[in-house]
Amino acid sequence: MSETLKHSEDRSASSMSGTLKHSEDRSESSMSGTLKHSEDRSAASMSGTLKHSEDRRAASMSGTLTHSEDRSAASVSGTVKHSADRSVASMSGTFKDSEDRSAASMSGTLKHSEDRSAASISGTLKHSGDSSAASMSGTLKHREDRSAASMSGTLKHSEHRSAASTSGRLIHSEDRGAAATSGTLIHSEDRSATSMSGTLKHSVDRSAASMSGILKHSEDRSAASMSGTLKHTENRSAASMSGTLKQREDRSAASMSGTLKHSEDRSAASMSGTLSIVRTGALHL
Repeated sequence: MSETLKHSEDRSASSMSGTLKHSEDRSESSMSGTLKHSEDRSAASMSGTLKHSEDRRAASMSGTLTHSEDRSAASVSGTVKHSADRSVASMSGTFKDSEDRSAASMSGTLKHSEDRSAASISGTLKHSGDSSAASMSGTLKHREDRSAASMSGTLKHSEHRSAASTSGRLIHSEDRGAAATSGTLIHSEDRSATSMSGTLKHSVDRSAASMSGILKHSEDRSAASMSGTLKHTENRSAASMSGTLKQREDRSAASMSGTLKHSEDRSAASMSGTLSIVRTGALHL
């Protein structure tokens, strides 16, 4: 898995490479990667481990993000639990910054409708410094033939009540071997837009999946994206983990998100959250 991202403003490039290793019994997967910026050659390393419980109803995720310049580290950990009938999944996690020891907690619930055609997601992100909260809600709908899924949602911040809307479409090819996703995020205040596109390809035996994407901001066109996917296919249950690293001009912000999907009964439960912490202690979404 490798990817190169170029900035249109200064033509600087960021390269990403990573390795995915599976344990013998498929119960553990480790992921490591390196992100390098061409301008100052500074690098950030990311590593993580995904472990499954015996009955596949719980999965724990932990990881560390380290920046080479100041050796500051941020740790992320979380747990996803499924109900007995797979209709409800809860997710909770904590993001800690080693520099100022500030923490942000995330919790949410994913519920499936009776016929599995729709799923609703809601969650809350709280920052320990100022106790400000951001709420997220959305709906995921599947078509009858499962070939397309549309998602829409709203993100609100408790401090200034500004809202951002997101919409996207996931289209599966006929043989389920490839899936393309695209979406647009529009901020209500300045109407600036961020577009995201990517492609997900499955190998023939469904044992591996690669994902690449580009995130562009309409204002200054500066962006950095990093993503990876882990999949387990022993009993048709899949678990995916992805992370995104964004560096602002002052190198003070980093965002990370994770997604866990189970697909044993052809129903997928996915939840993702993104948080950015700047060194002043403020939370940006």
